[in-house]
Amino acid sequence: MILVIFLTVCSFTSAIVLKDNGYEDVNIVIQDSVEPNWTLIERIKKVFTDASRRLFEATENRVYYRRINIILPKTWTVKGENNFKVQSLLVKGYVTVEEGILKQPHVRQQGCGEEGQYMYLTPSFLLKNGSTIYGKHESVIVHEWGHLRWGLFDEYAQQDHTRFYQHDGKWEPTRCTAKVEGRVGFGFRCGDSQSLKYCDVNNASRSMFGKCRFCPSISQSANTSIMSFQLVQSIAMFCDKDEPATPEWQRHNRRAPTMQNKMCKGKSAWEVMREHEDFSNGASPVLTEDTDTSPEFVIIQEAEAKRVLVLDISSSMNGESRIEHLHDAGVYVLQEVLRNGSWLGIVWFSRSATQKNEIVQITDDSVREKLIQKLPSNGRGGTCIGCGISLAIQMLEATFTSMKGCEIILMSDGKDGNANQLTTATQKAISNGVVITAVSISQAADPRMINIASDTGGKHFTYLDRGRISFAAVFSEAVSGLVTETDNQALTILSESLRVPSDRLHFTFQIETGLGESTSISVLTSLNVILNMTFVGTESYFEYSNVGKSLTWTVEHLKPGEYIVTVISSNHHTWDYIVKSLPSEPHPILVTSRLSTTKFDFSLQSADLPVLYVDVTKGKAPVVGAIIEAHVEASSNLCTLSPKDNGQDPDSLESDGIYSVYLLPKCLTNGRLNIRVTVNGQANNTYAIKFINGALSEDENEAGPEVISEGFQRFSLPEPIFVESFSSSTSDIVAPGQITDVNILNIVTVMTSKGERRNFTISWTATGNDMNIGQASSYEIRYADDIDTIVDNFSSAKTLDIGNVSLTPKQSGMTETIVISVNAEETYVDTAYLGIAAVDEAGNQGKVSNIVSVVVAKGFRMSFEGETNYTETEDEIITAPVTTTSRSNVDDNHIGLIVGVSAGVVIGMVVIGLILFLVLRKRREQSSKEASGMGQTSPHEHVNVSFVA
Repeated sequence: MILVIFLTVCSFTSAIVLKDNGYEDVNIVIQDSVEPNWTLIERIKKVFTDASRRLFEATENRVYYRRINIILPKTWTVKGENNFKVQSLLVKGYVTVEEGILKQPHVRQQGCGEEGQYMYLTPSFLLKNGSTIYGKHESVIVHEWGHLRWGLFDEYAQQDHTRFYQHDGKWEPTRCTAKVEGRVGFGFRCGDSQSLKYCDVNNASRSMFGKCRFCPSISQSANTSIMSFQLVQSIAMFCDKDEPATPEWQRHNRRAPTMQNKMCKGKSAWEVMREHEDFSNGASPVLTEDTDTSPEFVIIQEAEAKRVLVLDISSSMNGESRIEHLHDAGVYVLQEVLRNGSWLGIVWFSRSATQKNEIVQITDDSVREKLIQKLPSNGRGGTCIGCGISLAIQMLEATFTSMKGCEIILMSDGKDGNANQLTTATQKAISNGVVITAVSISQAADPRMINIASDTGGKHFTYLDRGRISFAAVFSEAVSGLVTETDNQALTILSESLRVPSDRLHFTFQIETGLGESTSISVLTSLNVILNMTFVGTESYFEYSNVGKSLTWTVEHLKPGEYIVTVISSNHHTWDYIVKSLPSEPHPILVTSRLSTTKFDFSLQSADLPVLYVDVTKGKAPVVGAIIEAHVEASSNLCTLSPKDNGQDPDSLESDGIYSVYLLPKCLTNGRLNIRVTVNGQANNTYAIKFINGALSEDENEAGPEVISEGFQRFSLPEPIFVESFSSSTSDIVAPGQITDVNILNIVTVMTSKGERRNFTISWTATGNDMNIGQASSYEIRYADDIDTIVDNFSSAKTLDIGNVSLTPKQSGMTETIVISVNAEETYVDTAYLGIAAVDEAGNQGKVSNIVSVVVAKGFRMSFEGETNYTETEDEIITAPVTTTSRSNVDDNHIGLIVGVSAGVVIGMVVIGLILFLVLRKRREQSSKEASGMGQTSPHEHVNVSFVA
């Protein structure tokens, strides 16, 4: 098949743009692990054309897809009269197409209202004709677009304890809107014959059976929210605010324990969307229904990178041996990192700029060596960053037909001396689509470099003179890989800079199955010395020597196992080392890290503290159980953090492979902060989860986790953060973290002489004194008979009176379990809402927890009964729950009756059991005689007897 490629290069960008109601440059990236298949291209066009119309209708005729770029890997053979290519891309908010371990369509997202990282779709999903198990293709894509573009969250239950909530006298299934039709049960599509017996939503006097869930009807008259059950055929809209002006069928259900309510403080999808730039301030007005929403598809093939190094050689670069570090790191990158086929030019700048090497294609070692000779070794003069950028753009313009996607790698340690030139050069880069990745060398580097990188679609990194992050590691991160080769790039296993001079270096690293191709061990020193390396591991032993400032040994294939490296030098000096390896099988373990913000003004006390996110995946499946350390560095190590994937604030969802941690004030100081992330997986203690809370499926997922039977290591560098207005003398302004998992564990209902009493066992995970660190001082537990009061005006809600009972918060991460008693004389048909906030010793109050609803009666009285050591019993987990009665909660005149009835039940069960035992024994004896009479050996009989009380 001949594919003609059309590319309007003057309009291509790496980020999605909304123009006149139409989204342009929506990038769909096909990974090189996908075999060439032109039918897949046609299916993508069909599916996204349908999705464009569905998006238009769901947003009430406001937005649609106008232009979509389908980016092919360079491994595909493309024929045609026109064969346009674009160099290595830095795409944001894109769609990735690959066949990973995980099959569910999903988005890797961050916070409410924030753009996600990527949307994941598999070829098998796209190639499926007709509806899929996740619903219609267009409905799934619009559902995921809500996550990717607007930062919306799911409106269905994502955890077992959030499947139901109490409301108006019964258990309500979690759904949006509350009018969605379906049935409650368990088993395949809620069809188990015991469902009616065990899943009684009308009995709110007891806990809901743990296996019960809600299965929406695929065909139904009610409309449902796109962020809820996208598999329902009548899906039509995004929920809006629950108020009289909103049609009843579109009203958001803020009572349900959904991630949308949890992450967006009860806001509906449209409330969040209207705050987004796509719709705020009158953007995207309503269009006519006959608007043509068919997208234009642009087919692009990714090619090797085209780069210019723009290097600062001003006199300040001589300080702290910065220019020497730049030179040595540049040698490493040119020799070991840049690929054959890529293009590179070199510019030096001080007061003016000079072309040191024209842009050439790297084809062999001789070209690399010539480029190495053009790396600077000493500095002089002032600083004109704009001069360097301008010259690099001229070189790109003279060499290539289009500059779209070309990269400038800018490195500088000082303040720019020509603001107008810098502004002009930056604008020219933006208008020509040139991406600038900036590396700030030292704290004194111009802060505008951060904005230059962000404004042009690039990244920003920092090299600090005294940290434990090597310049070689920073330089490597600045040189981007191909976006279509996510699973097929060299992975950094270890990297560290040791600042204490020594004449020897010793370290170990781990290779797991699926890794070990072309493994390189690189050592860089600060002096020209004799280096002797020994390398010992699984069936491997090497010795290697070199004279100079570096040594690299590459092993074509390493078997899984642990390897020990020792390097002895002829002199004392500092050391840098990096270990990288290519995957040997599909689906390697990938680690990426990112910060919630790269700039933080500490004087803005209303702003949330920065959060570090570390993603650990295998074939897009979350990897859980990894041990992660994040070292925050300025001139020295400020602190070491341990990101967790436990659902505790700031982590939004347990076991999704995203490990999260706050950067607390003890980890902050003014200026640039670097973070180096190390990830370790212990053999048989880490797992790849083959199910994620992505697009909801008609079928129950039965795929168990994949045990990772070998240890692994990874190293990652997120973009650094720039901190302003920080003062170490600042008083305690950090509040405890938000409690996110308040849950009803059990309900005990008792009839007393004064009416009905219900005891609710409520559990949550303790937060800390400063976010999730330490131990809070107290809890504020409040309740109200309307949810708006708890969510919007917590301080005005009623305080739960705990009397003289002490409720001291436990250490962060520990489980808190209390009992709350509700007494009333009337029928339980109303609802109360309860929330918890932790308070520290300085009086700082954390955010209000997720809200729990309990069924109450008019005139109810709620009281605190104390803490408990309640734990779920096996019977409660595997059998249907029954209403239980506690002696301590019953009037004395009922105790005799209860004891008598209980004793009678026990005696009756014993008698029945004895009769069954005798009957079964008699049958076995009779069967044995019959078998003996036939000359056969009696088989062993297995009889299972169970009782349901």
